[in-house]
Amino acid sequence: MRRFILILSVLFCASCEIEQGETILLTVLSDRTDPTILKPDMVTLEGFLRLDKNPNKGVEFNFKTIGNVDFLPIKSLNLQQSSILDNNFQRTTDVSLFIRKIDTLLVQENQNEYSFQSSSIFRPLLDELIKAKNSDATYKVVILYSDLQEISDLYNTAGFKERKDLLENPDLVAGQLVSHLDIPNLEGVRLHILYYPSTREENRTFRAMFEVYRIIFKDTGLELQIGSVH
Repeated sequence: MRRFILILSVLFCASCEIEQGETILLTVLSDRTDPTILKPDMVTLEGFLRLDKNPNKGVEFNFKTIGNVDFLPIKSLNLQQSSILDNNFQRTTDVSLFIRKIDTLLVQENQNEYSFQSSSIFRPLLDELIKAKNSDATYKVVILYSDLQEISDLYNTAGFKERKDLLENPDLVAGQLVSHLDIPNLEGVRLHILYYPSTREENRTFRAMFEVYRIIFKDTGLELQIGSVH
């Protein structure tokens, strides 16, 4: 009888460890204010999810389009964390179905056509970074597909004076952005910005805006990186 109780205790404890194991929150923000901006694809996202390495992890996947306003709907998909008592074959099926759902969502969203005349990027991004910070997930990752060119009430990189300030004094621009916003502690959150400039001018402007982001977030604990995982 004692042996039976011991076996049950071990199984129960193992189940608890898995239930409290690895989870990931992955939020994708797709800037559709310029048709030349890279669109999200499943191959890149699988590099972040790494379900092939650990198919038992729980996943919360969020997708939001970046447009001309601060608030746009977000679409979410969830994969529940696996338990030690789950069937391995069923788990493999569940993971495959989850990946297909994400892929279908990306295909549908990438086919949509937009004609935004302005771009609100920083506020929607900050909102999602804060949500990620408040998540209970083990890993919190936000991917921003964007050229970072803000044309909103917050800042206008297309304006002559604003662009001059951006290229010559990114600290000034960062200070102007921060003066309108409350930037909280974001420790434990990773932000990947995916964009590949095609001209020297695009490269110059993107580097300047990335420097603004670096200045703004340098004391928040946020892990900021250009490009995907290696």
